[in-house]
Amino acid sequence: MPGLIIATLLIGAALGMRFKVFVLVPTFGLSLVAVLAAATAHGSNALACCIAAVLAFAGLQVGYLSGALLRFHLRANASSRLTNTFKVAWPRPEAMPFPPET
Repeated sequence: MPGLIIATLLIGAALGMRFKVFVLVPTFGLSLVAVLAAATAHGSNALACCIAAVLAFAGLQVGYLSGALLRFHLRANASSRLTNTFKVAWPRPEAMPFPPET
């Protein structure tokens, strides 16, 4: 179970960094198929399978949210760095080689 949670958190974060929220719909389907296949191969009962599916869905959602927030934070920092570089008023009169004509 801990491996499932960690894997779905990382996958959700990777999806959140790159895609919009609608990518979670097919991802839920793929994770449900993967959880069912793993539970069947492991010989788990139906309750354990349902719990694993719910944990996988929750891990994907929390991971997606953290990845989307990280994407937002990184883009906000990048845009603030770009706007801070252009705060210098150019040309400054004291930096000009010749005085401005009036």
